[in-house]
Amino acid sequence: MKVAVIGGGIAGAELIRVAAPCPLEFTLIEPKKQIEMQALYPEYLGGVARLQDLAAPLKPFCERVGAHHIQERALRLEGSTVVCEKSQVDFDYAVIATGAAQNYFGIRGVENTFSINTLEETKRARRFVEDNYPERIMIMGSGLTGV
Repeated sequence: MKVAVIGGGIAGAELIRVAAPCPLEFTLIEPKKQIEMQALYPEYLGGVARLQDLAAPLKPFCERVGAHHIQERALRLEGSTVVCEKSQVDFDYAVIATGAAQNYFGIRGVENTFSINTLEETKRARRFVEDNYPERIMIMGSGLTGV
């Protein structure tokens, strides 16, 4: 049985890791070369975690669990096929684990904020804090990152 997992974040990778002993053929479709530990972004921002703690390469992970990694963006599903940028992946089951995009709900001034939702934005926020030593920081959102 072929399982296409779209999204190589924690959810997609953990699904493959846990289910790897099952007689399934996994294909992970993720354009990045690495899995990023988003839950550690606040620790990096606060100086607790190191940059190298935030990411791990997907290739050795996929090799270890017997999954195939397609380093492309999935574009759409057509029947039982995932159409990617350069290739197609047939599947019996597809799992979409692409995460979510932030929604600022039309709040004005958002262009002057930092998102702690991506590694690049987290690094940018940390550089700002280290360079400017702000006296006050406002946290918007009470999700995992905000808390």
